[in-house]
Amino acid sequence: MKVFNGISNIDESYPYQYYGKALVYSDAKNVEEAVKNLKKYLELDKKGSKSIIKNESGFEKIKDTPQFIRLVAPGVKVDGKTLEFEVPPTEIQGRILLPVRAILESLGAEVKWDPDTKTATATKGSIKVTLTLDSKEATVNGEKVTLDVAAVEKDGRILVPARFIAQSLGAKVDWDVDTETAVITSAK
Repeated sequence: MKVFNGISNIDESYPYQYYGKALVYSDAKNVEEAVKNLKKYLELDKKGSKSIIKNESGFEKIKDTPQFIRLVAPGVKVDGKTLEFEVPPTEIQGRILLPVRAILESLGAEVKWDPDTKTATATKGSIKVTLTLDSKEATVNGEKVTLDVAAVEKDGRILVPARFIAQSLGAKVDWDVDTETAVITSAK
């Protein structure tokens, strides 16, 4: 850090200095400073990518920390509002999985959990969606639907594929490649 801090003429709008600082802080296991610099890097470099950061071997010492996991997790916007989750979205087999309760409630559904059957039931108007933990089968208004990836539990939250959740309630899902964000638009 002496090298970075000793150079007084670095342009503060140059994103790669923040990436470099983050690597140094990561090596020193200073998660807070590493993540702070990575956020600045992503803010300044419009071509900066969470997947590049996630796959960078230089962040190996901090990759399992909650702060780093949250930083590299895919983003989610519902009707233009960026959502924050207690358990960040995750990617499994190329599919983005979201915390089921948080996303369904943000779309206006009421969610109930049955711990005995490990089943979540969501209702919104005349739509009823049920899904079971560790199962690829769900129902929408009584009709079976096969999920691309089974519902999984992570840190006490159930995560399911984003596209299924949104589309089961009639919402539209797009993927913003530049910001690595799932963009969900409610049905009118």
